[in-house]
Amino acid sequence: MKSLCMHFRAGRTGTVVGVTFLGLLTLGCAALPEQLTAGADPADAAVRAPATAYRPVLNGYLSQRPVAPARWRDQNDRAAPGRQ
Repeated sequence: MKSLCMHFRAGRTGTVVGVTFLGLLTLGCAALPEQLTAGADPADAAVRAPATAYRPVLNGYLSQRPVAPARWRDQNDRAAPGRQ
């Protein structure tokens, strides 16, 4: 013990090392927390799973072809909120 105390000289460094060592020693003796699960065991083959349904990849697709440029003022007026 004396050699340990001489190795870490009294002062700020020794205090920080000592507190860290005691903290790690205390945490090493603590019990492990329970494993948290969000539902049934994924390894259990008897667990029911929600049904799946087919959804086409292109469902709701709209073709957007290039169009001739319109007057920007008309487009701006259509997009602007109504006048008060």
